[in-house]
Amino acid sequence: MRNLIALLALVYVNVMVGQLTYTSELHVQIGDLIEFQVNNIVDPETDFELTGENVEWDYADLVSQRFDSVRFVDPNESGYRSAYCLANFIFFNCQERFNDVTNIAVKASDSLGIEGFRTENIVRHFLQSKEQYSETMLGVSVDFNGTLVPIGIEFINPDTIYQFPFTYNSKDSSTSRLELDLGLIGLDVSFSRNRRRINHVDGYGSLKTPAGSYNEVLKMKTLIFNSDTTYYDTVRIVTTSNEIEYKWFAKGFADPVLQVWGLRVNDSELLGEVRWQSMAETSSVSHQVFDTEILVSPNPFNEMIQVTSVNKLKEFNLLDVNGHSVFSSEVNGLYQYHISTPDLDAGIYFLIVSTEKGNKLQKVIKVE
Repeated sequence: MRNLIALLALVYVNVMVGQLTYTSELHVQIGDLIEFQVNNIVDPETDFELTGENVEWDYADLVSQRFDSVRFVDPNESGYRSAYCLANFIFFNCQERFNDVTNIAVKASDSLGIEGFRTENIVRHFLQSKEQYSETMLGVSVDFNGTLVPIGIEFINPDTIYQFPFTYNSKDSSTSRLELDLGLIGLDVSFSRNRRRINHVDGYGSLKTPAGSYNEVLKMKTLIFNSDTTYYDTVRIVTTSNEIEYKWFAKGFADPVLQVWGLRVNDSELLGEVRWQSMAETSSVSHQVFDTEILVSPNPFNEMIQVTSVNKLKEFNLLDVNGHSVFSSEVNGLYQYHISTPDLDAGIYFLIVSTEKGNKLQKVIKVE
């Protein structure tokens, strides 16, 4: 009997050790620099949905297209503190008010251009506490008559990315709202986004990526529901979209060590990016680099999209935000193709490009 009790106790301890608890102390801090390998062609046969207890996730065969570096910085060095205070008419105690809004920031990799309107130097600002990690402010520099004007936009309701601590079977949800009105600088452009986010930690176990292996891992599934309204001159565009994220968190590593992003259209998932950290608990011998690129331009577009690939193109499918196909074409063996869309309404669409190496999902914007 004693031996049986001892065995059961040992099994219990081993199970408990395998269930990592992820806290704010384990998450990113100012000064962190994380190197990622990224692929925007996601094999639809790869199963990222596997959940449960003591799972052995093996994605060692993923192939990298490119590298991406993410550096977390002091928001006071982002260049948007004064812009935030000016936009909110804060003339006294600017430093103190700004510190109440954000305490860590990261530069986003994307920019936006719509005919005469473009933004650059997009910086996401977050507020991290022991209880949560929320996006609270967006810094953008808008081109106004050839001059970049910095603007700091505080979320009406912050977007809570994570609620700490979380472990296996943790669940949380949140809603957020962001409003951007460029009328103050003479541009007839405004944008608003309502978002609902649902997180569920639905698995724990071990993980392998091309970088190596991790022994104590939590897997989180996130559903994101967006409702966007954009005004550009006299054009009003209302769109909805549903995003999905799979993220794996490992003991001793800040930020997810593996992330998968995509869209949910009807009952299907269109995965558009997979990225993993270049460092691992136990490193692999080598890292593969997949020298494949698909270029979609211009974006935003007016009447035509050009797609260029180093691999042979097979098929195109252009979807509206409701998942309905508005254009499709088979092109066997070409490396470049022009998609003509003169009859499409202005708005947001999703282009699926199929090549001999896989698929790429790209969000594209049509303007008048």
